[in-house]
Amino acid sequence: MLGPMILGIERVVIPSQDFDATTRFFQEGLGLVQGGDCLVDQGVLNSRVYMPFNGIPLEVVAPDPGWADLYTYPVICFAVEDLAIAKSHLKAQEVDLLSQNPSSCQGFWGPGRTPYLLTEHEPAPVTEGSEGVEWILIPSPDFERALDFFQRVMKLTLEQSGTAVNDLQFRRYGVLRAPNGVVLEVVEPNPARPPGFTHPVPSITVKDLGETRAGMERQGHDFLTETLGTGAGLGWTYLRPPGAETIQLQGPSKAAPAT
Repeated sequence: MLGPMILGIERVVIPSQDFDATTRFFQEGLGLVQGGDCLVDQGVLNSRVYMPFNGIPLEVVAPDPGWADLYTYPVICFAVEDLAIAKSHLKAQEVDLLSQNPSSCQGFWGPGRTPYLLTEHEPAPVTEGSEGVEWILIPSPDFERALDFFQRVMKLTLEQSGTAVNDLQFRRYGVLRAPNGVVLEVVEPNPARPPGFTHPVPSITVKDLGETRAGMERQGHDFLTETLGTGAGLGWTYLRPPGAETIQLQGPSKAAPAT
C-alpha cells in the first residue's frame, strides 16, 4: 500500500516563462535563500532552488518547450520510501503515469489532469505557523473526486472539511496533512468569484503580511485579491510572480474577514 510509504511533500516545482524575473521575485521580493540540490534534471533549461526558513523548498525551473505538459503550473512532489513500489500501487489504482520524467522521479496525473511527481528524496519536517512553505491549495471543480483521490489513492487523512466562510473564491474545502506536516487543502472554486484558480497554489507564510504586501506593492507587484482574513489575526492574499503562476502569501494580519 502507498499510504505508509509516503514520507511527505518534498518540494514544489515552479515553472517560469521568465526565469530571471521569477527568481528575482523569490530572492529579492520575498527574501528566500538560494540553496539546496535541484531535483528536476530533465526537461528544463535552467533551475534554481530556494529554501524557506521553514517548510519545503521551491524549485524554479525554465521549462524545455517539449516538456510543457509537466512544467506549466506548480508541480507538487511527494516523497516516498520506494519509487518502484509506489509506481506499482498507482498502476493498480489505474492512475495514469507520465511517460517523461526527471531521472529520480516518477510523474502521474491526478484529478483534472494535474501532474504530480514522486521521489525518494527525504522531505524536510515543517512547523505549523512558521515562516516558509507549509500549506498548498489544490483547486478542483470536481471536489468530491479530488478529495477521494488524496484519501483513497494517496492515503492522506482528512482532518476537516466544510463550506468556505472567509475566502469566497471557493465553495468547499477539505484539509489533509502529509506526514512531514505540510497541509494540502482541496478547494472547490466558486465560478462566480474570479480569479478562479485551476492549478496547485503554494502558500508562503511571512512574518507580517501587511508589511510584506506593502513592500511588494512598492516594488510594482500587483495582487489579485484584497487581503482576506479570519478575524483572528491571520490573513492571506494572492499574487502572480513575474513569469510564473499564482501563489498565496499568508501571515499575521489585521485584515477583516472577507464578505
